[in-house]
Amino acid sequence: MPGITDSLFLDELEVKTEESEDILNEKIYSIQQAKLLAEEDHKKSLAEQKKAKVLELIKNLREAYEDLKHKNDERDDYTKLKPDEICVDPEYNEMIKKRIEEDLEETRKELAWEIENANVLTRKLKNYVRDELIYDKFAVCGLSNPSIYVKTFKLKKLSQYIWSNIDEIHKLIDEDNRAQREKSDEINMEPIQKKTTIQLPEKQGSSPLKKTMDLKVTTTGVVSKEQKAEVAKQEVKQKEEEIQEPVKKGAKYEREKNKKEEEELRRMMEELKKTKPSQDSFDPDHLREINEAIEKLGDFKLKCALDYIVPEDKRMNVGKKRKHMFLLEDFIYDTKLKLNHKINDLKDRKVNLMSKIEDYNQKITEIDKQLGLEENLFYPKLDLDREMPENFMNVNERDIEDFTKTKDKGTKKPGMYGSGNPSANENAEEEKKHESKAQEIQTSKKTDPNNQFGGSPGVKQRKGMKIQMTSLENEVKIANEMILNTEKKRLKEEIDEDIETFDRDLMNCQLDRNMIESEMKIAEMKLITYYQELLILNDMEARDKELIEELFKFRKEKDNFEEQRSQIDMQLFQIRESEAETDKKLTDFMKQFKDAVFPEDENKRNKIHEYYRKKHKKTKTNKFLKRNEDEEEGDEPAE
Repeated sequence: MPGITDSLFLDELEVKTEESEDILNEKIYSIQQAKLLAEEDHKKSLAEQKKAKVLELIKNLREAYEDLKHKNDERDDYTKLKPDEICVDPEYNEMIKKRIEEDLEETRKELAWEIENANVLTRKLKNYVRDELIYDKFAVCGLSNPSIYVKTFKLKKLSQYIWSNIDEIHKLIDEDNRAQREKSDEINMEPIQKKTTIQLPEKQGSSPLKKTMDLKVTTTGVVSKEQKAEVAKQEVKQKEEEIQEPVKKGAKYEREKNKKEEEELRRMMEELKKTKPSQDSFDPDHLREINEAIEKLGDFKLKCALDYIVPEDKRMNVGKKRKHMFLLEDFIYDTKLKLNHKINDLKDRKVNLMSKIEDYNQKITEIDKQLGLEENLFYPKLDLDREMPENFMNVNERDIEDFTKTKDKGTKKPGMYGSGNPSANENAEEEKKHESKAQEIQTSKKTDPNNQFGGSPGVKQRKGMKIQMTSLENEVKIANEMILNTEKKRLKEEIDEDIETFDRDLMNCQLDRNMIESEMKIAEMKLITYYQELLILNDMEARDKELIEELFKFRKEKDNFEEQRSQIDMQLFQIRESEAETDKKLTDFMKQFKDAVFPEDENKRNKIHEYYRKKHKKTKTNKFLKRNEDEEEGDEPAE
């Protein structure tokens, strides 16, 4: 058998190997990161231990210094050391202060760019947020009860586009009001002019045309073509009656008189029939009232009815709807602005009242000092979060210090790195305690009871020493106390009255604000409705324009027809006037004919009149036929 050869190792074994992926998640435990953190914690703990040792040394030195100061304060004024004498090395102290000031100045210069950058960003943010506002939202709280407050409306400036449209609309409204006033004045003057025209006497021989001219002159104002046509008809009718009056004689006049009497009788019969109870009188009362309203007021249809026609003055389009929206915007803006002015006046009034109360309290404290009394007085304060929200962006050094302290409280905890040493805040509190103790000692020395009667320092006064006052001094003291108590009472009453009136006005303003807020909600809902209507009208505007153009076209045609009709009426009037003149001449000729031909025999006269009438008619027809023949001959073409 063959042994182990190289052919046995020619086949390669396939081993599946997977590439290891990097761990990117920071929350997963890592040995390297744990080592780095442990080293960093160890370094921090060492630094904290060194810091704690230094702080402990400083604390011991401060306590020793405070004990020395306390012992020094207990000594007499002759042997007591002054603050300058306590300092061992004043030059070193001045050098330390100078070095601290230089470090602070250097730090201030290093942070100057960042401070300016932050200030610029703050100003830009203010300009972006507040410059577009006329009034930001702030509140005014009550003096006696700060829980009672009234807030302003957040009011933005209106754009230039809205202002320009509002100004144009107000100008149009003023012009319409002026035109209506002028029209009403003209209407009031018209009856006076008509009365004056009726009272003028007519001249003899005045023509009807002149009367029509007088009537045209008396009518003032703008008159439409329809009114002109109606006036022309009335004039024509009047002139016909005036012309026909002299012609009415004899049997014709009698017939007309009888006809008028018959018409008068018919009118009286109709009036009597109206008073007769009808079948409608037995109907229910509401039906009778409905019929009466239809006769007197008219049959008004509902707007939802299919046969309802919108009146011309109430028709709506895109322009009118935009005017309504602009006027509603102006109403909302003016209402909010007036209320905000009122609340701002209350705020100024509160500030002035607070300064007044402070002055009065100073006077009361002076009175209490003279009376030897102690009293807790009322000092009103401003709620800065509600009443001064604009100061939220203003930051000063004290705010920065408070912020750093709160930040240190949240980040630095005692025993964080296992040291168990006190933090910097605890040291600061201990420093404040030592300072307060030193101040108490100094104040106790100043208010030494042994020195209250003006004795020399360091000399003890006699125990049980009393000062006796005379009767006159007692009376003066009592009178002064009465005067001071009266003045104190007056000041307190005035303060209470001012606070009460301010709180009452504030509550009234709060009620007004609630009412206005509800009205503003309704107005804003109405504005939304107007906007929806504007969108609908905008879609229908093209069709509306077409219908309006057609309407103007038909009106123009109607005006032309009315003008033609008035011209035809004038021509008809002229024809009737000429016919009346011919009738008048005919009557004159008939009268002359009666006097000249057989005045006693009417039959012969009528026969002769009939003969001449037939002869005239025959000659007239012959002339007409001859004229027609001549026209036909003239129309024939030449050979």
